Amino acid sequence: MAGDHFQLPPTVLSNEAAKLGLNRSILEAAIATVKNIFLLNVQYRMKESIAGFSSHYFYNGLLKSAPHLSNTGKHISFIDTAGSGYNEVHGKDGMSLQNEGELQIVQKLMETEMLDPLTTAFISPYAGQVAAAKELFPGQLRISTIDSFQGQEKEVIILSLVRSNDDGDIGF
Repeated sequence: MAGDHFQLPPTVLSNEAAKLGLNRSILEAAIATVKNIFLLNVQYRMKESIAGFSSHYFYNGLLKSAPHLSNTGKHISFIDTAGSGYNEVHGKDGMSLQNEGELQIVQKLMETEMLDPLTTAFISPYAGQVAAAKELFPGQLRISTIDSFQGQEKEVIILSLVRSNDDGDIGF
């Protein structure tokens, strides 16, 4: 078998199924019992600073980046909107969430950094945020949910996490 047991686990909605261990992939189960395990420890898709979190958190620092992906500048930035008044709201469908303030920040970021819509993607876990972004941003910009973007690549990824509220609730 080949694969990565640290990737997303199976989605199991039944508590009974989870109690029976069906929330673990077959690869996770095999890793626990097999002695001959080899880590393919070089990744070839992202700059060292971006892959660093995964390497340290999941792989105990064993995951390395290919030499051509060494850091050559600032490759990751975080913008904390807590306390800014940019709170989440329910989208037009009444179900999914969106955050107009975050979209304003993204719009400003795209303008000031002169980001090319052809080499940039905007992704969010919330369909409501994706729908709102599609109304606001240029058509050439790849805009999608995180799930539908999986496996694709762009030079710049803008991740909109949407959740911001006075209760500090992040869902899940």
